[in-house]
Amino acid sequence: MNINLENNQNINENGDGVQLQDLIKIFKRRSKIIIVSGVGFFILSFGLTIIQRITNPYYKGEFTLLISDPLSKQSNFPNFGGQNNQSSLKRLALNTTNSTDLPTLKEFLKSPYLIKPLAEKYDKKLDFLIDKIQIKSGGGLKLDSASGILRVSFVSNKPKKDINLLNDLSRAYLDTAINLRQQKLSDGLIFLSKQEPFLVTKVSEVQNKLAIFRQKNSLLEPIKEGTSLKRRETIIVDNILKLEAEKDRLLVVREEIKLGKISATGFFEKISSNTEFYTNEGLTIKDNDQSLLQEISKLEKQIAEARSIYLKNSPVIKSLEERLDFLKPQLKKNQLAAVDIALRSNQMRIEKAKEQQKFLNDTFNKQPLLVKEYESLQQELKINLENLSALINAKETFQLEIAQRNIPWRLISDPIFDNRPYKPSLRRGLFFSILLGGIIGLVVGFLRDRIDNVFHSPDQVVEDYDLPILGNITHLQKYKLLDSGKTNIFEISELEDLTEEDRYEKFFCNESLRNLYTSLRYLGTSSDLKTFSVTSSIPSEGKSITNTVLAKTISELGQSVLLIDCDLRKPKVHKICGLDNVKGLSNYLSDETLDWKDVVQEIPEFSNIKVITSGIRPPDPTRLLSSDRMNSLVKELKNSKKFDFVIFDCPPVIGLSDAMLVNGKTDGIILLISLEIVDRNLPKESIKRINSCGIPLLGLVTNQSVKPRIGTSPSSYGYGYKYAYKYNPVDVYYKYRDTKNEVIEENDQDNLKKPLSEKIKNVWKKISIWLDT
Repeated sequence: MNINLENNQNINENGDGVQLQDLIKIFKRRSKIIIVSGVGFFILSFGLTIIQRITNPYYKGEFTLLISDPLSKQSNFPNFGGQNNQSSLKRLALNTTNSTDLPTLKEFLKSPYLIKPLAEKYDKKLDFLIDKIQIKSGGGLKLDSASGILRVSFVSNKPKKDINLLNDLSRAYLDTAINLRQQKLSDGLIFLSKQEPFLVTKVSEVQNKLAIFRQKNSLLEPIKEGTSLKRRETIIVDNILKLEAEKDRLLVVREEIKLGKISATGFFEKISSNTEFYTNEGLTIKDNDQSLLQEISKLEKQIAEARSIYLKNSPVIKSLEERLDFLKPQLKKNQLAAVDIALRSNQMRIEKAKEQQKFLNDTFNKQPLLVKEYESLQQELKINLENLSALINAKETFQLEIAQRNIPWRLISDPIFDNRPYKPSLRRGLFFSILLGGIIGLVVGFLRDRIDNVFHSPDQVVEDYDLPILGNITHLQKYKLLDSGKTNIFEISELEDLTEEDRYEKFFCNESLRNLYTSLRYLGTSSDLKTFSVTSSIPSEGKSITNTVLAKTISELGQSVLLIDCDLRKPKVHKICGLDNVKGLSNYLSDETLDWKDVVQEIPEFSNIKVITSGIRPPDPTRLLSSDRMNSLVKELKNSKKFDFVIFDCPPVIGLSDAMLVNGKTDGIILLISLEIVDRNLPKESIKRINSCGIPLLGLVTNQSVKPRIGTSPSSYGYGYKYAYKYNPVDVYYKYRDTKNEVIEENDQDNLKKPLSEKIKNVWKKISIWLDT
C-alpha cells in the first residue's frame, strides 16, 4: 500500500540546503508579514520625509563660474600665443602643464585655506560648511565635458540668512583666482629672469663651436661643397665612358688593318672623321704617310683606267700592280703603328680619369660626418636662439599681464537660492522608501520564518510536502491528564464535569478521529490495509495518544483493533490505557515459550480493542525489534482474521531505527506532524528516511497537540490526497452538538467580559496569527 508520490522523491533529492522553491514557499507563507512590514516601513519612512520637508526643509543656493575662455584653447591662464616651445616655456614658468585638473581644483576650492575665513565670519563650523558646499563641472545640461564651467552649490535651511554667505563665497573664489594668477605670473617672471643668463651663455658656446668647426675643416657650407664634388665626379665618369667606347673602336680599326679590310682611302676616311678628337692624342697622318696614301690612291686609279684599255696580262697593268703591292705593306705598317700609339694614349687618359674619380669619391665620403656634425651644431644653435627669443617674449608678456590685472574667472550666474525645497527630496524619498520597505519586509518575513519555523495549519503542511493529509487531530485539553497518570483515555471519555469549551474540544476531537478512520478506509479500497503505524519525527508530538485514541475510535465503530506498544525505550501506551506493564512485547520477543496471545490485555467494557504493552524494558531494544520473532509476529498478525486493524506505536523516526525495523513488514506508515511544535525541516528528514528504507508512506496526519491560538480554527481536515472540502466547525457543532446540561444565562454574559489589557493582548495575538497564516 505505497502511496509515495513523485513529490516524495523531490523531497528526498532536494532535502539538503536551501532551494529556490523553499525561498518561494517562505515568501508565500510569510507574504502577509512581508507586505505589512514593508508597507509599514514605507509609510513611516516616507511620512518622516514629508514631515521633515514641511518642518525643516533645506534649500539649494547656486552660482556658476567660467574658469576658461571658451573661444581659446588655453586654460584660465593668459593666452600667450606663439610657437609651441614658447607656450611650453610659459607653462613651465607658471608651474602648470595641465590646466584642466578639475579634481585638484575642486579640492582646493573646498579647502580650509579658502573656507575658514567664511566660517569664522558667519560663526559656522568649518567641517559643516565644507560638507555643505558642492562643486561640479559642466553647465546646465549637466555635461561633465564642459570642464571650463564650475557649478558651486550650497545647501541651507536658512536661505535668507545664508544668501550673504553665498555671495561672499563667490567673491572669495574670484579674488582667489586673480590673486593666484598674479602670484603665478610674478613667480614665472622671476623664473624666466633666472633662466635668461643661462640661455645667453648657451648660445655663445654653440656659436664658438661652429666657428672652430669651419676653421678646422676649411668649410663654410659642407652641404654645398659636397654637391659640387658629386657634380665633378659625374663629369669624370661620363668622360671615362667615352674613352672606353673609343678604345673599343680603335681596337676594331686595328683588327681591320691587320686583316687588310681597310683600304688606304677607307683608313683616311676613319682618321679624317675623328681628326678633331685624335689630332692631339697620337693618331695623326704624317707628311710621308700623306704622300704615300696619295700615291697609292693614284696607282689604284691608274690601274682602273689601264684595265679598261689594256688586257689583264699587259705589261702596263703588271707594272702598276707591282708598284701598288710594294707600297701597301709600307702603308699598313705605318697605319698599325699610328693605331697603337692612339690606344696607349687612350689608356693613359682612362687611368688618369679613374684616379680623379677615386679622389673625388674619397673626399665626398668624408662629407656626411662633417655635414652631420655641422647640422647638429646648427640645430643646437637654432634651438637655443629660439628658446632665448621665447624667453624674452614671455618676459614681456608676463610684465604686460601683471600690469593689466585681468580677472581670469567670470561669474556667469549670480548666487541665488531656489524657492523650492531641495532636501528632503520627495522623489528620492519615495524611491528609497519603496526600496528599503521591500528589503525590510523581506528581511522581517524571512527572520520571522526562521524564528517561527513551525506549522500552524494543515494547509501549510500541504504547501511544503504536497502529500495526502489523512486527517487533523484537534486539541483536547483533557488529554494532558494522561501524562500525569491521574486518569486514562477511557475514563476521560466518560467525564461529566466538562465545561462548554471541553465539550467543543471533545466534539471536534472525536470527529477528526472518525474522519481519519474514513481516510484509512479509502486507502484500503484497492488492497487490504490492516497493519500500520502512526509515528512522528521527534518525541512529544503526541503519537502514542494518537495511536491510542485512534484505536479506541475504530473500536467504537465496530472494528476489532490490536494496539501494540513497540516503543521499548519510553513506553506510554500502558499509562494512557490504564494497564499494567508487567508482561508485554519485550517479554514475548525474548521468551520463545510465550505465545503472543499470552501478552494481549483486554480493556474492560471495550471488547473490540486489545492491547499489547511494551513489557519490561530490555537492554537492547533494537536487537529485539529486528529479530525474526518480531518479523514472524507482524506476519502472523497480518494474516490473522482476529483483528480488523493492527496499530503499532513506534518510537520517532529521527535518531532511532526502531520505527524502520517494525514497519518493514507492515502495510505502511503514517507520519504524524504536530502543529505549533515540530520544526518544518524535521518531517522532511523523516520522509527522506522512510523513502530510503522502502517503507510505504501512507500519508500525513496533523496533530493539534497544543491549544490553538486565538483566532485559528479548532479543526480542519479533508479526505483523500487533498482537502475535499472545508467547513466552519462552529456551525457544525451547533447543528450536531449534545445540548445536555447546556444552560447559559444571559446575565452570565457580563461575567465573560475581560479586562482591556486582556482584550488588547487577544487582538495582538489575532493580528500575529493573521500575519503568520
